[in-house]
Amino acid sequence: KYIDILSSARCGLNLSRRNDIELYSSDRIVQLTGNGLLTFTPRIPGFEKLYTDKEVVYFDDLKDLIEKFEYYKMNTEQAKVIAENGWKKSHQSFNSARVAKYMLEVIFDQPLSEAYEWAHEVYI
Repeated sequence: KYIDILSSARCGLNLSRRNDIELYSSDRIVQLTGNGLLTFTPRIPGFEKLYTDKEVVYFDDLKDLIEKFEYYKMNTEQAKVIAENGWKKSHQSFNSARVAKYMLEVIFDQPLSEAYEWAHEVYI
């Protein structure tokens, strides 16, 4: 049912309890963008490293979210472009093979084979 609902939706909201932790989002962001939905997300510190404003719609507060929702409701071609860009980004950058490769490189203390958007210089 969840996949059916996602496939019938045009947009989605990526909202967590806390939106002040650098780069944090649940897997919801990839579920929404990866299924081609126009995804609205609050500004999360550092999140532009993962998704640009050409791949998701950032908002600052409830008023801003409503205004942007209304705008994209009336400007469906622009909405489709952003949704498609988000879809491409999720499938290229956050696919399971790429994430697993990063995890293995870190776990086995190997040099990173590419510039991962989410990689930090210091590991815990």
